[in-house]
Amino acid sequence: MARSSAWIDRTIENHARHGDSHVKISIDQASSLLKALADKSRLQIIDFLSDGERNSKEIEDALGKCQSTTSQHLKLLVETELLSFRQDGLKKYYKVNAEVLDFVAALNALVGKISKHKINAMAAHEIKDTLL
Repeated sequence: MARSSAWIDRTIENHARHGDSHVKISIDQASSLLKALADKSRLQIIDFLSDGERNSKEIEDALGKCQSTTSQHLKLLVETELLSFRQDGLKKYYKVNAEVLDFVAALNALVGKISKHKINAMAAHEIKDTLL
């Protein structure tokens, strides 16, 4: 979690240098970001790219989707700044922005924590039922 808060600090400092007195993500921005992450295929792309840069054909093959579907997912991920890309001749190479990996790690930790609490609550409920 320390890396995420460091990223937040850097982001605030960056905005401050450019004249922004404070950083506040709009509800629309948050909604767009979460919608982009709320798709299994896009999460698979992010996971695939977590090991490093890959070209669109490699991503298409790993995803097991047709070129047009993969392209639509990649376009959305780039538009929401979750991915960046570079052009090399006819090929595009995509990579996950570092902050996204921090966010996904924090999300995984949160889901794990919620799941653990849910499992513990279910276990406690089952024990209570057996005592009755």
